[in-house]
Amino acid sequence: MDKKLTLAQRYSKLRSGFKIVICFVLIMMVLILYEVVTYGHHNLAQYVQEIAFIVIPITLWKYVEKKPLEMLGFSKGKRSVLTLIVGLVCGAAAISIVLVILLFSKNAIFVGSILKPNFTAGTFNGLILFISVGFAEETFFRGYCLRSISEKNKKIIAAVIASILFSLLHGLNPNVGVLFFMNVFLIGMLFAYMTFKFNIWLPIGFHIMWDYFESNVWGFADSGIVIKGIYNIKVPVNNIINGGLVGPEGGLAVTFTVLLGFFIIFMIKRKDTAN
Repeated sequence: MDKKLTLAQRYSKLRSGFKIVICFVLIMMVLILYEVVTYGHHNLAQYVQEIAFIVIPITLWKYVEKKPLEMLGFSKGKRSVLTLIVGLVCGAAAISIVLVILLFSKNAIFVGSILKPNFTAGTFNGLILFISVGFAEETFFRGYCLRSISEKNKKIIAAVIASILFSLLHGLNPNVGVLFFMNVFLIGMLFAYMTFKFNIWLPIGFHIMWDYFESNVWGFADSGIVIKGIYNIKVPVNNIINGGLVGPEGGLAVTFTVLLGFFIIFMIKRKDTAN
């Protein structure tokens, strides 16, 4: 009987862990092939990586497993567009709350005037980059990983595993510590919560603008990587509040803001249920 199974049926019968490993290996194969073909020139390596993290999970889900993209969280219609916009606004607002906390607690200093932004080519390029990063990471982690695991497991288990994988990927960045891993894990859990309660468009929008405003607008270090922003924020002393060299994601200001995000979504959904 098994010999008559199609590729899609065979693949669908695999455990979620094997599916995720296969997906990740295929992504790595694309990146290695790119390195070989281009002889190590990295002009487009970042974008090739993000495209691979988008295309391969979607291809496996839609064309191998024969499942609709709506099951990945990619709902259609005007409501989805609105959800994406809300995510974009909330992501920018959330990292700006982190900035306000750090400024008022004197754990960060605003250099220059807010009326004199410094726009560069990187301002536009950064937006394109973080749009691709937001789509790629959410498609893989909150789309493919989260949905594959949740098919045969409880949602909380799926969220925890996907968030651990999310934090491990970011652990490759410089200057990371225990609090950074905890915060990235919490952010992953928040994004999973958004996906289950709404759809994947909310964390995609949130992720894009969180990263963009963190790096290209406010000029913070993002996971230990510093990009020149429109504004210039200096950290007077590296500590547990501001995250030090790794950036805000390694500090308690982000911990508080992420927990606030959980509370706000919980209250919104409770109000919807009551109505």
